[in-house]
Amino acid sequence: MLPQKNRIGKKLFPEFIRKAKTFSSDNVYLKVSRDCQKNKAFAFIASLKVSKKAVERNKLKRIARAITSPMLKDVPSGICAAVFFKPTMLGKKYTEIRDEIISLYKKAKII
Repeated sequence: MLPQKNRIGKKLFPEFIRKAKTFSSDNVYLKVSRDCQKNKAFAFIASLKVSKKAVERNKLKRIARAITSPMLKDVPSGICAAVFFKPTMLGKKYTEIRDEIISLYKKAKII
């Protein structure tokens, strides 16, 4: 799990979304802001469109947090990023999710 200092809060989120740049792949899209108030902050969003079951949405978010946590040391300061899952991500294996998220991070030049 990500520490509280590395999460985008509810108060910061609307401002972050307005300033963020979008990067997309088949199953995930990423919004990144380079001038963030927090230092290295992330958010993971799986809406009801992904799945009606909270268990499945939470599993996707837990996997994404587990993938991102070890990479925090490589992320430059001042970066805020939000990972949004698409419904096609449901049912993918851990390695497929990891590869897709890492490729998006590289595309956005976060790592």
